[in-house]
Amino acid sequence: MFVPIKIMYDYARDNNFCVSRFLVTNLESVEAAARAAEATNSPVLFDVYLPMMEDSCLGCLEDIAKRFINTSSIPAGLWCDHIESVDECIKAIDRGYDGVMIDLSRISFEENVKGSKIVVDYAHKKGVFVEGEVGVITKASEDASSESGRVVETDPREAEEYVKRTGVDALALSIGVQSGFYKGEPDINYKLIKELSKLDVHLCLHGASGLSKEIVRKCIDNGMHSTGYGTDPLFVFFKTIDEIRRKEGEKFLDTSKILIPARDSQQKEIEEKISYIKSNNRGREIINIYKSTVDYKGYKSDVSCTNTTSSINNAKCNINNKNNDLDKVVKAVTNEVLRQLGYKK
Repeated sequence: MFVPIKIMYDYARDNNFCVSRFLVTNLESVEAAARAAEATNSPVLFDVYLPMMEDSCLGCLEDIAKRFINTSSIPAGLWCDHIESVDECIKAIDRGYDGVMIDLSRISFEENVKGSKIVVDYAHKKGVFVEGEVGVITKASEDASSESGRVVETDPREAEEYVKRTGVDALALSIGVQSGFYKGEPDINYKLIKELSKLDVHLCLHGASGLSKEIVRKCIDNGMHSTGYGTDPLFVFFKTIDEIRRKEGEKFLDTSKILIPARDSQQKEIEEKISYIKSNNRGREIINIYKSTVDYKGYKSDVSCTNTTSSINNAKCNINNKNNDLDKVVKAVTNEVLRQLGYKK
Protein backbone atom coordinates (compact mmCIF):
# COMPACT_ATOMS: atom_id res chain seq x y z
CA MET A 1 0.00 0.00 0.00
CA PHE A 2 1.30 3.43 -0.87
CA VAL A 3 1.92 5.67 2.13
CA PRO A 4 3.72 9.03 1.69
CA ILE A 5 7.44 8.58 2.35
CA LYS A 6 7.53 11.55 4.70
CA ILE A 7 4.98 9.87 6.94
CA MET A 8 7.10 6.70 7.06
CA TYR A 9 10.25 8.69 7.84
CA ASP A 10 8.54 10.82 10.49
CA TYR A 11 7.28 7.71 12.22
CA ALA A 12 10.72 6.10 12.06
CA ARG A 13 12.30 9.18 13.63
CA ASP A 14 9.66 9.32 16.37
CA ASN A 15 10.18 5.63 17.17
CA ASN A 16 13.96 5.26 16.66
CA PHE A 17 14.21 2.90 13.69
CA CYS A 18 15.10 3.14 10.00
CA VAL A 19 13.02 2.92 6.86
CA SER A 20 15.13 1.29 4.16
CA ARG A 21 15.34 1.29 0.42
CA PHE A 22 16.34 -1.99 -1.21
CA LEU A 23 17.90 -2.03 -4.66
CA VAL A 24 15.78 -3.71 -7.33
CA THR A 25 16.99 -4.69 -10.79
CA ASN A 26 14.57 -7.41 -11.96
CA LEU A 27 11.42 -9.32 -11.03
CA GLU A 28 13.22 -11.55 -8.54
CA SER A 29 14.74 -8.65 -6.60
CA VAL A 30 11.37 -6.89 -6.40
CA GLU A 31 9.81 -10.13 -5.17
CA ALA A 32 12.60 -10.61 -2.63
CA ALA A 33 12.13 -7.14 -1.14
CA ALA A 34 8.33 -7.39 -1.18
CA ARG A 35 8.26 -10.85 0.39
CA ALA A 36 10.80 -9.86 3.04
CA ALA A 37 8.78 -6.78 3.96
CA GLU A 38 5.55 -8.79 4.16
CA ALA A 39 7.21 -11.54 6.22
CA THR A 40 8.65 -9.08 8.72
CA ASN A 41 5.79 -6.54 8.67
CA SER A 42 8.19 -3.77 7.65
CA PRO A 43 7.79 -0.65 5.50
CA VAL A 44 9.85 -0.84 2.31
CA LEU A 45 11.00 1.31 -0.59
CA PHE A 46 11.89 -0.26 -3.94
CA ASP A 47 15.11 1.44 -4.99
CA VAL A 48 15.99 1.91 -8.67
CA TYR A 49 19.53 3.00 -9.63
CA LEU A 50 19.40 4.31 -13.19
CA PRO A 51 22.96 3.42 -14.36
CA MET A 52 22.21 -0.26 -13.71
CA MET A 53 19.18 -0.07 -16.01
CA GLU A 54 20.78 1.62 -19.04
CA ASP A 55 20.42 -1.42 -21.31
CA SER A 56 17.28 -2.83 -19.68
CA CYS A 57 13.57 -2.13 -19.81
CA LEU A 58 13.38 0.50 -17.08
CA GLY A 59 9.64 0.96 -17.53
CA CYS A 60 9.11 -2.78 -17.08
CA LEU A 61 10.93 -2.72 -13.74
CA GLU A 62 8.99 0.34 -12.62
CA ASP A 63 5.68 -1.29 -13.54
CA ILE A 64 6.58 -4.46 -11.62
CA ALA A 65 7.50 -2.46 -8.51
CA LYS A 66 4.32 -0.38 -8.74
CA ARG A 67 2.26 -3.56 -9.00
CA PHE A 68 3.72 -4.82 -5.73
CA ILE A 69 3.22 -1.42 -4.08
CA ASN A 70 -0.45 -1.36 -5.09
CA THR A 71 -1.14 -4.89 -3.87
CA SER A 72 1.00 -4.91 -0.73
CA SER A 73 -0.45 -4.95 2.77
CA ILE A 74 2.49 -2.97 4.18
CA PRO A 75 3.66 0.64 3.52
CA ALA A 76 5.65 0.77 0.29
CA GLY A 77 6.95 3.25 -2.24
CA LEU A 78 9.11 3.62 -5.36
CA TRP A 79 12.46 5.41 -5.07
CA CYS A 80 15.02 6.56 -7.66
CA ASP A 81 18.52 6.83 -6.21
CA HIS A 82 21.65 8.92 -6.92
CA ILE A 83 20.30 10.85 -9.91
CA GLU A 84 23.09 13.13 -11.11
CA SER A 85 21.14 15.65 -13.19
CA VAL A 86 18.12 17.88 -12.70
CA ASP A 87 16.58 16.77 -16.00
CA GLU A 88 16.77 13.07 -15.08
CA CYS A 89 15.22 13.83 -11.69
CA ILE A 90 12.29 15.59 -13.29
CA LYS A 91 11.82 12.70 -15.74
CA ALA A 92 11.77 10.24 -12.82
CA ILE A 93 9.20 12.33 -10.98
CA ASP A 94 7.01 12.44 -14.09
CA ARG A 95 7.28 8.64 -14.41
CA GLY A 96 5.66 8.24 -11.00
CA TYR A 97 8.42 7.83 -8.42
CA ASP A 98 7.36 8.57 -4.84
CA GLY A 99 10.83 9.74 -3.83
CA VAL A 100 14.02 10.81 -5.63
CA MET A 101 17.60 11.53 -4.63
CA ILE A 102 19.26 14.40 -6.47
CA ASP A 103 23.02 13.85 -6.17
CA LEU A 104 24.95 16.94 -7.27
CA SER A 105 27.53 16.56 -4.51
CA ARG A 106 30.50 16.37 -6.90
CA ILE A 107 29.96 19.83 -8.36
CA SER A 108 30.26 23.18 -6.57
CA PHE A 109 28.16 23.89 -3.50
CA GLU A 110 26.30 26.74 -5.22
CA GLU A 111 25.47 24.56 -8.24
CA ASN A 112 24.34 21.80 -5.89
CA VAL A 113 21.99 24.22 -4.11
CA LYS A 114 20.64 25.66 -7.36
CA GLY A 115 19.94 22.30 -8.98
CA SER A 116 18.50 20.74 -5.83
CA LYS A 117 16.13 23.68 -5.33
CA ILE A 118 14.75 23.25 -8.86
CA VAL A 119 14.09 19.57 -8.16
CA VAL A 120 12.47 20.23 -4.77
CA ASP A 121 10.16 22.91 -6.15
CA TYR A 122 9.03 20.61 -8.96
CA ALA A 123 8.77 17.50 -6.81
CA HIS A 124 6.78 19.02 -3.98
CA LYS A 125 4.10 20.24 -6.38
CA LYS A 126 3.54 16.58 -7.20
CA GLY A 127 3.81 15.25 -3.64
CA VAL A 128 7.23 13.66 -4.23
CA PHE A 129 9.82 13.32 -1.45
CA VAL A 130 13.36 14.59 -2.17
CA GLU A 131 16.77 13.66 -0.75
CA GLY A 132 19.93 15.63 -1.46
CA GLU A 133 23.60 15.18 -0.59
CA VAL A 134 26.30 17.38 0.92
CA GLY A 135 29.80 15.93 1.01
CA VAL A 136 30.91 13.09 -1.25
CA ILE A 137 30.05 9.43 -0.62
CA THR A 138 32.59 7.44 -2.61
CA LYS A 139 32.28 4.06 -4.31
CA ALA A 140 34.57 1.18 -3.40
CA SER A 141 35.50 0.90 -7.08
CA GLU A 142 36.89 4.44 -7.16
CA ASP A 143 40.60 5.13 -6.75
CA ALA A 144 41.06 6.97 -3.45
CA SER A 145 43.97 8.92 -4.94
CA SER A 146 41.84 10.28 -7.78
CA GLU A 147 39.47 13.23 -7.69
CA SER A 148 36.42 10.97 -8.09
CA GLY A 149 37.52 8.80 -5.17
CA ARG A 150 38.30 11.66 -2.84
CA VAL A 151 36.39 11.46 0.45
CA VAL A 152 34.66 14.73 1.35
CA GLU A 153 32.97 14.57 4.73
CA THR A 154 29.75 16.54 5.15
CA ASP A 155 30.40 20.06 6.45
CA PRO A 156 27.77 20.95 9.13
CA ARG A 157 27.61 24.59 8.11
CA GLU A 158 27.16 23.75 4.44
CA ALA A 159 24.56 21.13 5.35
CA GLU A 160 22.53 23.64 7.35
CA GLU A 161 22.67 26.21 4.56
CA TYR A 162 21.83 23.59 1.94
CA VAL A 163 18.74 22.41 3.84
CA LYS A 164 17.49 25.97 4.40
CA ARG A 165 18.01 27.06 0.81
CA THR A 166 16.69 23.96 -0.95
CA GLY A 167 13.91 22.65 1.30
CA VAL A 168 14.96 19.01 0.81
CA ASP A 169 13.18 16.44 2.94
CA ALA A 170 16.21 14.24 3.59
CA LEU A 171 19.98 14.55 3.51
CA ALA A 172 22.57 11.93 2.58
CA LEU A 173 25.68 12.22 4.73
CA SER A 174 29.34 11.49 4.09
CA ILE A 175 30.43 10.21 7.50
CA GLY A 176 33.07 7.63 6.61
CA VAL A 177 30.85 5.29 4.60
CA GLN A 178 31.15 4.17 0.98
CA SER A 179 29.07 2.31 -1.58
CA GLY A 180 30.15 -1.23 -2.41
CA PHE A 181 32.45 -3.54 -0.47
CA TYR A 182 34.49 -2.31 2.49
CA LYS A 183 38.14 -3.14 3.05
CA GLY A 184 38.16 -3.44 6.83
CA GLU A 185 35.82 -1.68 9.24
CA PRO A 186 35.00 1.94 8.35
CA ASP A 187 35.62 4.79 10.77
CA ILE A 188 32.14 6.28 11.26
CA ASN A 189 31.85 9.88 12.49
CA TYR A 190 29.01 9.45 14.99
CA LYS A 191 29.52 12.94 16.41
CA LEU A 192 28.75 14.39 13.00
CA ILE A 193 25.52 12.40 12.77
CA LYS A 194 24.49 13.67 16.20
CA GLU A 195 25.28 17.27 15.26
CA LEU A 196 23.39 17.11 11.97
CA SER A 197 20.40 15.41 13.60
CA LYS A 198 19.52 18.86 14.99
CA LEU A 199 18.68 20.07 11.47
CA ASP A 200 15.07 20.06 10.32
CA VAL A 201 15.64 17.22 7.85
CA HIS A 202 15.76 13.43 7.79
CA LEU A 203 19.25 11.91 7.71
CA CYS A 204 20.06 8.99 5.41
CA LEU A 205 22.75 6.37 5.92
CA HIS A 206 24.32 5.36 2.62
CA GLY A 207 26.87 2.55 2.35
CA ALA A 208 24.98 0.40 4.86
CA SER A 209 25.93 -2.88 3.14
CA GLY A 210 28.89 -4.40 4.97
CA LEU A 211 28.18 -2.55 8.21
CA SER A 212 27.59 -4.63 11.33
CA LYS A 213 24.31 -4.55 13.20
CA GLU A 214 26.09 -2.71 16.03
CA ILE A 215 27.32 0.07 13.73
CA VAL A 216 23.91 0.46 12.08
CA ARG A 217 22.16 0.58 15.45
CA LYS A 218 24.63 3.21 16.71
CA CYS A 219 23.91 5.32 13.63
CA ILE A 220 20.19 5.07 14.38
CA ASP A 221 20.75 6.04 18.02
CA ASN A 222 22.63 9.14 16.86
CA GLY A 223 19.92 10.33 14.49
CA MET A 224 19.82 8.27 11.27
CA HIS A 225 16.32 7.10 10.37
CA SER A 226 16.60 6.12 6.71
CA THR A 227 19.04 3.93 4.84
CA GLY A 228 19.55 1.87 1.71
CA TYR A 229 20.90 -1.58 0.87
CA GLY A 230 22.18 -2.75 -2.50
CA THR A 231 25.50 -4.61 -2.39
CA ASP A 232 24.77 -7.26 0.26
CA PRO A 233 21.43 -8.47 -1.18
CA LEU A 234 22.91 -8.51 -4.71
CA PHE A 235 25.93 -10.48 -3.53
CA VAL A 236 23.90 -13.30 -1.97
CA PHE A 237 21.69 -13.43 -5.09
CA PHE A 238 24.63 -14.10 -7.39
CA LYS A 239 26.42 -16.27 -4.83
CA THR A 240 23.43 -18.63 -4.80
CA ILE A 241 23.38 -18.78 -8.61
CA ASP A 242 27.12 -19.55 -8.65
CA GLU A 243 26.69 -22.35 -6.11
CA ILE A 244 23.84 -23.97 -8.04
CA ARG A 245 25.72 -23.78 -11.35
CA ARG A 246 28.84 -25.29 -9.82
CA LYS A 247 26.81 -28.12 -8.35
CA GLU A 248 24.53 -28.89 -11.31
CA GLY A 249 26.89 -28.10 -14.19
CA GLU A 250 26.72 -25.86 -17.23
CA LYS A 251 23.95 -27.87 -18.88
CA PHE A 252 21.53 -27.25 -16.02
CA LEU A 253 19.09 -24.78 -17.60
CA ASP A 254 16.01 -24.86 -15.37
CA THR A 255 15.72 -21.16 -14.55
CA SER A 256 13.02 -21.76 -11.93
CA LYS A 257 15.47 -23.90 -9.97
CA ILE A 258 18.19 -21.25 -10.26
CA LEU A 259 16.49 -17.87 -10.00
CA ILE A 260 13.91 -18.82 -7.37
CA PRO A 261 16.51 -20.09 -4.86
CA ALA A 262 18.56 -16.95 -5.59
CA ARG A 263 15.49 -14.83 -4.90
CA ASP A 264 14.84 -16.68 -1.66
CA SER A 265 18.44 -16.12 -0.54
CA GLN A 266 18.09 -12.45 -1.30
CA GLN A 267 14.84 -12.32 0.67
CA LYS A 268 16.54 -13.90 3.68
CA GLU A 269 19.36 -11.34 3.47
CA ILE A 270 16.86 -8.47 3.31
CA GLU A 271 14.98 -9.85 6.30
CA GLU A 272 18.24 -9.81 8.25
CA LYS A 273 18.87 -6.18 7.27
CA ILE A 274 15.34 -5.29 8.34
CA SER A 275 16.17 -6.68 11.78
CA TYR A 276 19.35 -4.53 11.83
CA ILE A 277 17.38 -1.33 11.25
CA LYS A 278 14.54 -2.30 13.61
CA SER A 279 11.73 -1.70 11.11
CA ASN A 280 10.26 -5.18 11.61
CA ASN A 281 6.74 -5.14 13.07
CA ARG A 282 6.35 -1.45 12.18
CA GLY A 283 4.57 -1.70 8.83
CA ARG A 284 1.00 -2.19 9.95
CA GLU A 285 1.49 0.28 12.79
CA ILE A 286 2.13 2.93 10.14
CA ILE A 287 -0.89 1.87 8.07
CA ASN A 288 -3.18 1.71 11.12
CA ILE A 289 -2.12 5.17 12.26
CA TYR A 290 -2.54 6.47 8.75
CA LYS A 291 -5.99 4.96 8.25
CA SER A 292 -7.10 6.00 11.73
CA THR A 293 -7.02 9.60 10.53
CA VAL A 294 -10.08 8.78 8.44
CA ASP A 295 -13.50 9.06 10.05
CA TYR A 296 -15.13 7.00 7.30
CA LYS A 297 -18.82 7.71 6.85
CA GLY A 298 -19.02 7.24 3.12
CA TYR A 299 -17.46 9.63 0.65
CA LYS A 300 -17.40 13.34 -0.02
CA SER A 301 -15.57 15.06 -2.84
CA ASP A 302 -14.12 17.66 -0.52
CA VAL A 303 -11.86 16.57 2.34
CA SER A 304 -11.72 18.65 5.51
CA CYS A 305 -8.65 18.20 7.70
CA THR A 306 -7.44 20.18 10.67
CA ASN A 307 -4.03 20.49 12.24
CA THR A 308 -1.77 18.12 10.35
CA THR A 309 1.78 18.52 11.69
CA SER A 310 5.02 16.69 10.94
CA SER A 311 3.55 13.52 12.43
CA ILE A 312 0.48 11.86 10.94
CA ASN A 313 -0.64 11.16 14.51
CA ASN A 314 -1.85 14.75 14.72
CA ALA A 315 -3.97 14.72 11.58
CA LYS A 316 -7.73 14.81 12.21
CA CYS A 317 -9.78 14.22 9.06
CA ASN A 318 -13.46 13.74 8.30
CA ILE A 319 -14.87 12.46 5.04
CA ASN A 320 -18.60 12.19 4.42
CA ASN A 321 -20.70 10.90 1.50
CA LYS A 322 -21.87 7.66 -0.04
CA ASN A 323 -20.82 4.80 -2.24
CA ASN A 324 -17.04 4.83 -2.02
CA ASP A 325 -14.51 2.30 -0.80
CA LEU A 326 -11.93 2.94 1.89
CA ASP A 327 -8.99 2.86 -0.53
CA LYS A 328 -10.41 5.85 -2.41
CA VAL A 329 -11.00 7.64 0.85
CA VAL A 330 -7.42 6.99 1.94
CA LYS A 331 -6.16 8.28 -1.41
CA ALA A 332 -8.14 11.48 -0.92
CA VAL A 333 -6.72 11.85 2.58
CA THR A 334 -3.22 11.19 1.23
CA ASN A 335 -3.50 14.14 -1.12
CA GLU A 336 -4.68 16.42 1.66
CA VAL A 337 -2.03 15.18 4.09
CA LEU A 338 0.68 15.82 1.51
CA ARG A 339 -0.62 19.36 1.10
CA GLN A 340 -0.65 19.93 4.84
CA LEU A 341 2.86 18.51 5.15
CA GLY A 342 4.15 21.25 2.88
CA TYR A 343 3.64 19.67 -0.53
CA LYS A 344 1.27 21.35 -2.97
CA LYS A 345 -0.42 18.33 -4.51
